[in-house]
This record gives sequence, C-alpha cells and structure tokens, in this order.
Amino acid sequence: MPTITVMAPDSALAMDEVIRQLGDGAYILSTSQKDGMIQIKATNEPATSAPKRLSSVKTVFEDELERQFSGAQKTALVAALGGADVAIPEGPAPKAERPTLVSVDGGLMEKVDVRSTAHSIPAPKDELTGNKGSLAEPESDAVVFSSTRTEAEGSSASEHAKDQPTSPEEVIQQSAHARDAKESQGVTSKLEEIGDRLQRLEASLGLPKLPPVISPKEPPAYNGQDFTKAGMSDAIVHRVVSQLSDNGVTPTTLELAHALASEMVGPSGGTALDADLLFVVGSSGSGKTTLAAKFAALMRETRENRTVSLVSLEDDQTPSIDLLSSLGRLINVPTTRWMIDRVEAWGTPRDRETTIVDLACSQNKLAQIWPDVVAHFAGKRCHVVLALGSGLSSGRISDALETSAILEPEVVLTKLDEFECALPELSTIVDNDARIGWLAGTRSLVGNLAQATSPIMEQYLKGCLASPDANGPEAKTERMQ
Repeated sequence: MPTITVMAPDSALAMDEVIRQLGDGAYILSTSQKDGMIQIKATNEPATSAPKRLSSVKTVFEDELERQFSGAQKTALVAALGGADVAIPEGPAPKAERPTLVSVDGGLMEKVDVRSTAHSIPAPKDELTGNKGSLAEPESDAVVFSSTRTEAEGSSASEHAKDQPTSPEEVIQQSAHARDAKESQGVTSKLEEIGDRLQRLEASLGLPKLPPVISPKEPPAYNGQDFTKAGMSDAIVHRVVSQLSDNGVTPTTLELAHALASEMVGPSGGTALDADLLFVVGSSGSGKTTLAAKFAALMRETRENRTVSLVSLEDDQTPSIDLLSSLGRLINVPTTRWMIDRVEAWGTPRDRETTIVDLACSQNKLAQIWPDVVAHFAGKRCHVVLALGSGLSSGRISDALETSAILEPEVVLTKLDEFECALPELSTIVDNDARIGWLAGTRSLVGNLAQATSPIMEQYLKGCLASPDANGPEAKTERMQ
C-alpha cells in the first residue's frame, strides 16, 4: 500500500486515523508539525519503513504528550498506545474540549467557526457528485484550520479523554462505528432529498399523490385449510374452528389437531372390557372374528377376576367356517354357538362372566331383533363394537355405519398393520356421528389391540398432514378397490 500522510490537531487523533487506514500493523515514517497541526507519514510495508508503530510512538510523541496533555489525559493515551503506567498528579485536570474533525484528502481537519480563524481551505470533494468545491470565500459552515485552543475546548477534551478506548481494537471499532453512523446519516439525507424532488415532480406533472407508506397485506386468517386439503370434511373443520374461536383460542394447526382428535375419540373409555355382553359386528372381511378373539385375550390378561367365553351368532344361511373355535383354542377360551332366530335359547352370563358374541350373520338381522336382544338381557351391561377395516372407501364406511346405527356401536379401526387409515376415512366416521374407541392390527392375537385416546389420534392427524401421499389420488383409488 502507498505511504499516507495524516494531519490532525494532536498526535492521538493522528494515530487514530493511521490505525483506521492502515490497521494495527502500521509503521511510522516521520512526524512533524505544520501550521499548528501534527503531520504523520506512515506505511504498512516493513521493507521501506522505520521501526514498528508502538515503539516509535512512545519515543517520538513523548514530548508532545507532555506538552499537550495533563496527567489524567496522558495516562489514558499512554495506556491506549501500550505504554507503561504513569503517575497521575493530584488535583483536577484542566478541562479541554476535543475539536470536531472532518475527513479531507490527506488527513483530518478541525471544523471551527469561520469567525475564529483566518486560514481557509478549499471545499472538500463532494462524495456523491464527484465535483470539487469552489475556492470562493467559505460560507458559515466552511471547513478551516485553527491552531489555537480556548479554555473551554481544553476543559471538554479533558473530560472526553476519560472515555477514550484503551486498546487498538477498541480504537478501530469506535472509528468503524463513527464511519457507519456518518454514512447512514448521509444516506438518510439523500433519500429525503430524492423524496422531495419526486414529490415536486409529481406535482408538476399533475400525478395523483401516493400514500407515503404502503401497508403490506395481512396474511389470511387460519381456517384449517391444511386439513381440508388433506381430505377432512369442510363442515367438521369449520365447526371446530368456530368452537375454538368462541372459546377464545386462536385457531392453529396444533390447536385444530387437538380439537379434532377429541371429536374422534369416544367417551366410553374401557366400557367394552367391563361389559357383561360384548357384541362384535362388521361386514365380511372387516376382521370382526379375529377382533372378538383379541378382546377375549385382552380380557383374560386385564380382568383376571372375570370368566370369558366366546359365542358365534349364526343363522341357517351362514356357512360354518369354525374360525372362532380355532382362535378360542389358541387363547384357551371356550366357544359355543347361538342361532339368531332363537333368542330365548341364548344363555345369560353369570356374575363375573363376560360373553363375547361374534356376529357371523348379516348386520341387518341383528338390527331387526335388537329390541328383543335388549329385553332378553335386561339388567346386563351390553356393549357393541363395529369393526371397520382400514383402507375402505368413504361410501362403504357410511353404509356400515348407517346399517348399525340402531346398535350405537363404538368403532374399532382394524387392519392398521396392513393399510393406512387416511383423513377422508376418519372424516366419514365423524360425519356419521360415530366415535373411534379402539385400534387393532391383524397379525397377532395378543398385544395387537389398543384403546384410542386423544393424544394417539392427535399424533396420527399430524402424521397424515406430514405425509400427503396417504391422501393422494393413488391411495383413494386403492381404497375403492
């Protein structure tokens, strides 16, 4: 880098400018006085320079520091230049004001009132237009030299010296902050000037006046569009969103998922496990027979004080597959048969006994005789669960729920280890005023049946939103087949 020349009212300010331009590794070539100003030549090329800056500073400016500064000021400046501690004389230091500096070609100049000086300099080069100022007499804010200091200036400088940085890094950082503030102020001033010119131009052209600030458009309110896009019913989503708003809760995806999960889960809880008679119904292929065996295995494990038995409810037209008897032998539960048209021949569960009835015939037949069933088992706790295999179309789910509506069943989602249960299926269940009570798989009789809870369904809803492929056209086509 070429050699630079810096001018300033005192050595400390000159060194600040050297550090700002060349950095902490600068070398001092020479120091002199000119017109009452300190002039320093410096470089950062060690091959053509004098000894390093720190040792040179301490030697060259020792007399200058002694002349210009009192004890407190000298202590702060010597510490900033890396010198040793010096004694601070007792008594208050004389006050001196630090002059205001303006950066010009070749160094720093002191800015003072034109009335207090006789020496003027040419106007500095304009930073934006590139044009140099004229050599005419300076106006009231012209930049001039001053080689004298008043008592008020000395007092202000003494107070300001206490706050001076004590290391080269702090000096550089302070200089950078001052430079940034000056540039920001200049940009703001220019923007205001441009705005004034544009307003005058608009007025001269007769253009309509634009508002000073264009407010950004507010994002649309959340109304559950992510759930409706994934397949959830608009009516359900809007109803739940309205309920949240009425309760003073701001609708969000998480809040809506929590509220929808509560809508889907049935309030009965573990009623199925404490029933005297548990009827398991469902269409062919829904896994209801396997589900009956799963409930029997779960009751034997969790209700040790109760006796469990399995019953296959059949009619004359239903072919006998004897699947329930095979499953009963696997879990060591006795199995028997009842004929649907002979209600009076059905047995009645004894105390602490649970009978699980697998409907092997049509749901319509059970619905037709359901009042007789309720009368026959009067005083006993009867509960109905409906097996709905995952992957069904919305139409088949609606048909199954409408057929068993008189039974008021609790829904059990089955075959979850084989198919995905997407949002359109869950939406259809809620649309038909049904509730989900249990979740089941297919491949195991033990440990493959769990009660549906709000946290589980909430997590499942979030998973459906994060995996849109489960609700896409291909998944819908697969469920319809």
